[in-house]
Amino acid sequence: MKAVTYDKVKLGGFWKNRFDINKNVTIPAVYERFSETGRFAAFNCDWHEGMEHKPHFFWDSDIAKWIEAVAYTVRQCPDEELETIVDGVVDLIEKHRDPCGYFNIYFTVCEPENRFTNRLLHELYCAGHMTEAAVAYYEATGKDKLLKVYRASLCHRGFGSVHHPRPRGDRAGACQAQRLHGRRALSAPCGILR
Repeated sequence: MKAVTYDKVKLGGFWKNRFDINKNVTIPAVYERFSETGRFAAFNCDWHEGMEHKPHFFWDSDIAKWIEAVAYTVRQCPDEELETIVDGVVDLIEKHRDPCGYFNIYFTVCEPENRFTNRLLHELYCAGHMTEAAVAYYEATGKDKLLKVYRASLCHRGFGSVHHPRPRGDRAGACQAQRLHGRRALSAPCGILR
């Protein structure tokens, strides 16, 4: 059996209807809700105590899943407005990551001193989902900035350490990157894929 890549799939009937609902209803509704709750604004990394919409430790993965949905949508049906929104988020991630490549809204803004101290707080889960989104977005648009940013993020010394084992979400992102490039060099750029 051989896998069929998404670009070879032509939707019709039931699945075309579901695709249209996702494109015309779900993606805009989720964008609106994420905007209302501060998820997109959080990527400005300017939150401080006393402001509303304190970032949550899972917000990166929420946005990543939305970006992945956009990627699969624009691959079938190009949409400049959606790409512009994603590109803006990617620019903010690139702007606010630390010099080592690390990026996570919560641990960048709220608790930078507590990075990699509690594996239940989704740091690697978020990075894994963002990597999956980066692969999907690259395949849909040819834009590789998010992919390059998360390659650097995965190189951060805390990812894959003995004290912070890699969860399924992060491994899935690394495997998607490996599938895309057909080599371990991108999926495990620092030799940390376990």
